[in-house]
Amino acid sequence: MGSTWNLHEIASKGALMISVFFLATAVRGDWLLFIVCLGQDYLREFLQTTDATLNSTLQTRGALERFYLKDLHIYTSFAVLVSFCTFWGIGLAFDTYFYKNRKDKPKEWKCQPDRWLTKTNEWHEFFLGSANMLVGSVISGFLSCYIMNGGKLELHINGTPPFTVREHPGRFIMLSKFLAIPIFTVPVHAVVYVVILVYGYYYGMMDHSGIKMDAIWPWQPSSLFHDDHHRYFHCNFGFNTILFDRFHGTLRRKNHKYGEKIFGGKGKADDNGSMESVYHKYL
Repeated sequence: MGSTWNLHEIASKGALMISVFFLATAVRGDWLLFIVCLGQDYLREFLQTTDATLNSTLQTRGALERFYLKDLHIYTSFAVLVSFCTFWGIGLAFDTYFYKNRKDKPKEWKCQPDRWLTKTNEWHEFFLGSANMLVGSVISGFLSCYIMNGGKLELHINGTPPFTVREHPGRFIMLSKFLAIPIFTVPVHAVVYVVILVYGYYYGMMDHSGIKMDAIWPWQPSSLFHDDHHRYFHCNFGFNTILFDRFHGTLRRKNHKYGEKIFGGKGKADDNGSMESVYHKYL
């Protein structure tokens, strides 16, 4: 019975990780770009994009073809459609399983069991996330179309080149640009870059889900670590490790008070005057 339960638990976590990955790539609209950049040669063969088409002269091309954007409407529409179906489909499944069906047992799964979004904030989260996903999907469709039509990007990548979202669209675009900067500046293999993106997307989604989740990697803290950054504000600034917060003394301490107006990252000692550093454990 024990081994059967372990296999069931492993399978459940595996399915959860795969679902979160698809949800994360849909949120930023990168799924199509991943496919194009890692398998563009096979896709060109499948779509019958011949060398003659790619190397045709500017005079024989249409307006969009001159800018390597033939069938742009197809790429962008496909990117947006699949992203929305994935985002709303998997996102609704998560919301139903945890926030609806298990709402009566929040202490078993919720990082902050006593705090819930209002209906207004839920709709705000939904519409803002959808707007950001629309922006990411259009950009992904645009770049995918450009690459598939023979457009060249000056990327420092060995091999084939590659490329929760309730945040301000300006911040969303800014963070997406930072994620793309390495492929323009640092020599890196496409597979390595994609693996790093997948890793970041997965934990970025889980750490903002509000769901308690332990990490499978020894250096990665549980989802409570980053959730406490949002709950207590000025502490736990790291994301994939507690190392730098521990080094700088900004790891959350149990006997300190934190708040929106308590700056410095080290909190304020309790009224009893104890300055003992009792760090909260996240690993």
